[in-house]
Amino acid sequence: MKRLLLVEDDPILRRNYHKRLKARFNISVAASFSEAMYQLCTFEFDIVLTDIHLTKAQKAEGLHIIGQASSKFRIQKIIAMSTDTEKSGECLKAGADRFLDKPFDLELVI
Repeated sequence: MKRLLLVEDDPILRRNYHKRLKARFNISVAASFSEAMYQLCTFEFDIVLTDIHLTKAQKAEGLHIIGQASSKFRIQKIIAMSTDTEKSGECLKAGADRFLDKPFDLELVI
């Protein structure tokens, strides 16, 4: 079973994504940049599914996660997600393989 790191700060979305994806992936979750980096440094993942804005301040911490995941770790697929579609180009430039506009069909992750 592939290992997926889910990075989402919203607890309701995080719980919903986890519940719907756990049958197909071995999932670890992170709610912040620091938690995501800890997970990436500690465990191996096949897929990273990350929100772009992880704080109320609307900073794009997810872009840093994408950059780190694509350059320092052996990740097969990096998927960015956000309601901020203006960030899609930046996500792909940072190393994401795909950008999903929230809300999205979780089947697109598979």
